[in-house]
Amino acid sequence: MRKIFKIALSVVLASSLAFGIFGCTNNGDKKPDNGVESGEVGGGETKPENPEQGGEAKPDNPEQGGETQPDNPEQGGETQPDNPEQGGGETEPSNPDNPDTPESGQTELTYNQKMERYFDGTASTAFTEFVSSLAQYDYDAPVAADAIFVSPNGNGDGTINAPYGLQDGLDEVKAGQTLYLMGGTYNTADADGYFINCKGTAANYITIRNYPGEKAIIENSYRGSESYGFQFEKGAEYIIFEGIEIRSVQSKCAYGIVFWGDGQNNVIIRNCDIHDIKTTSANPEKDSNAGANAILLFGEKTAPISDIAIIDNHCYNNVNGWSENVSVTANCERVYVLGNLVENNTNIGIDFYGNAGY
Repeated sequence: MRKIFKIALSVVLASSLAFGIFGCTNNGDKKPDNGVESGEVGGGETKPENPEQGGEAKPDNPEQGGETQPDNPEQGGETQPDNPEQGGGETEPSNPDNPDTPESGQTELTYNQKMERYFDGTASTAFTEFVSSLAQYDYDAPVAADAIFVSPNGNGDGTINAPYGLQDGLDEVKAGQTLYLMGGTYNTADADGYFINCKGTAANYITIRNYPGEKAIIENSYRGSESYGFQFEKGAEYIIFEGIEIRSVQSKCAYGIVFWGDGQNNVIIRNCDIHDIKTTSANPEKDSNAGANAILLFGEKTAPISDIAIIDNHCYNNVNGWSENVSVTANCERVYVLGNLVENNTNIGIDFYGNAGY
């Protein structure tokens, strides 16, 4: 067990509350919403926004009458496109609120194209190339060959008809294999949750995921000073961890997924639901020794946590105290946090910080 007290100056990327001190692990131009231009008044001649006010109107709606300057070239009249490169009144509208959303006649980006866009501008490495080339997570994907299986009450040899228990499966899985969590709720054996220290290779990642079409749920019913869902231990590398729900981990210090930094590398965590991770402190807003993280990378050792991708996870309904939801601290390098939905939590959403004394 670890007790870590800290006071850290944080750089907050996304937050629900504006806290700058961490506990437990210690851990352009704005376009107005209304696109209508204000009216021009002078010399007795008005060009009001509302054509019913009188004067000469140039309404946004061509059905209102008057002389139109429509945004839509199909309305007729002379167009003034937003994109100066369009020219000639020919428009190809974009969606500024969601650049990944296709417009009419455009092709939606593939998963791999989105990954390439996310990594645009970063230094290309073997890890970023691997992540960009991955197939999209598929809840119902066909079962891989050379797989092993675990179930909530498993006590067998890891075959589909006699699955392991989860910790046995994590201890036995080898490079290139897929470990399938069959559907059901996995209650941890103790407060420490499940340990991951398996090793894949650059050519043969280990995949840990839900069995196709079945929901695997991890819970920790222990309450006390600390409790965990999963702990990535020293030696964990070349792992894809995906499609797993982690919930109801609740203690004074609580963690959904944690890396106690000591050289873990080349790990992808994607498409997981992590929720109801809660500190049980009676006064979490004032207790600097209490907190809860959905995902924590705590680089406390000389060997950095490196080449980690946290992609398309949903982190919600967490009671964080002085901690954060997705948190990367101290000796970490090349960590990518991409496309996650982090919402309805009580403290900082996504946080990278250092200079905390470790």
